[in-house]
Amino acid sequence: MPKRRSDSLTWLMWVFLAIFILCIIPILSAGHYAHPLYDDYRYSHRIHEAIMQNGGFADLIRAAVKQVQWTYRNWQGTFSAIFLFAFQPGVFSQDLYFLTTWIMVLGLFLSTLFFCWTSIVTWLHARKEYAVLLAVLISLCTIQFVPDKQGAFFWFNGSCYYTLFYSFALIYFSVLIRFVIAKKTAGVAGWFLLLLPMTALMAGGNYSTGLFCCEMMAVAAVFLLFLKHPRKWAVLLLAAAMIYLFTISTSAPGNSIRAAKTTSTGPIEACILSLYFSCIKMGQWTSIPQVVFLVAVTPMLYRLANLCPWRFRFPLLVFFGTFCLFASQLTPPIYAMSNIGAGRQVNLYYYSYYIFWVFNIFYACGWFLGKYPTLINDFQLADLSGHFRMQTVLALMIVFVLGSFSYGFWNMTTFKALSAVESGMAEQYDKEYDAIVEILESEGDVAEIPEVVTTNDFLKKLNLSQNPKASVNSGLAEYYGKKEVHLLLPPEEEPES
Repeated sequence: MPKRRSDSLTWLMWVFLAIFILCIIPILSAGHYAHPLYDDYRYSHRIHEAIMQNGGFADLIRAAVKQVQWTYRNWQGTFSAIFLFAFQPGVFSQDLYFLTTWIMVLGLFLSTLFFCWTSIVTWLHARKEYAVLLAVLISLCTIQFVPDKQGAFFWFNGSCYYTLFYSFALIYFSVLIRFVIAKKTAGVAGWFLLLLPMTALMAGGNYSTGLFCCEMMAVAAVFLLFLKHPRKWAVLLLAAAMIYLFTISTSAPGNSIRAAKTTSTGPIEACILSLYFSCIKMGQWTSIPQVVFLVAVTPMLYRLANLCPWRFRFPLLVFFGTFCLFASQLTPPIYAMSNIGAGRQVNLYYYSYYIFWVFNIFYACGWFLGKYPTLINDFQLADLSGHFRMQTVLALMIVFVLGSFSYGFWNMTTFKALSAVESGMAEQYDKEYDAIVEILESEGDVAEIPEVVTTNDFLKKLNLSQNPKASVNSGLAEYYGKKEVHLLLPPEEEPES
């Protein structure tokens, strides 16, 4: 059988995949200069102690469980997230902390690819090129324009809590789709067994993702009950288990202790503010590059909608429902802290912003197809040559690049990382940090350390305080077995004569 000749879609897939790989190389390189910060130390000091005592695998697990128990009682109930925090890569060696960037960047891309592949190839039986190309385009935008670069890819505690759990959520719903559509008994059993631990994982993560997953599972259960799907009871069981475990997480005694230190908002007001701030954030994020992205993927989504068995009857209702689901991610921090969260949490909303628009454009295309099923044939759009499509894509790429200047070309993650490495800034940061670690690892009950001086917006200082009982100082003291860690102030400049 002769080999199928590569068409323009195949070439586009390989071109954009190559562009994506070239774009993440500087980011991964910059990750080699990152070091543990802030809560990385506080949540992993028990693991570090076990390692220093030559503990085995079981000792490390026990240490992580103790960390979960302490945090559950004294700070917050996100049990699965706390467990992962304890294993930040730097706990094994400072030289391994670069794995943070690799895990977050590749995890974000591979989970997006898995989700797109599951939805497009496994479910709709469309060409794999659509899945790869859509995943690459989404990943390019999410990585390049992410609001908080440090909290996304360079700080394990912050990025694990939001970026990694967003990736877990994409994997979870991909597995759920595969479980629902599986034909063979072995596949059904295998996917269900995988969903069981993943349900606990998602319920014990950050509250924005946990709440969203509970809502999505409830929607999935109701939808399958309506369709009288043979696996409806299994999905209902998973939804009930997730909601129960999420309740355990939100009911932690530590949450009350933490809430006493912040200003909360009433539940009704929090829901209304979530909708309001979602509109604000979407408006801020929708610039020229995002509009170009949405225009570029619409033809793909139009073709995929033509393969979908749905009837696409309620576009406005679906848009409003998915917008409410999107906005619900903002409700937990507004309810608990009267704000939408720090930059690392805003990253979470930003990632899902693209999934929200891709799904709604897909649904709108399906509705449009139902209303005007012969439009493509009437205008002979299906006969457009690959050469014309390539010209169109080239024009869109030029607009995308020009639009990137409106964002700030050198603010894009790739060029920000490239600048830090090429200028020597990242290397100087690494040297200053290593000097601090050398002092902390020396003998003595008290350590006096300087602050990191050479920093940027993703390789940041330790945030040491002159008060040795402050959070960062005490976290370092616990981690390195010191009684106290003091900030060594730089010598004051002599006054001019």
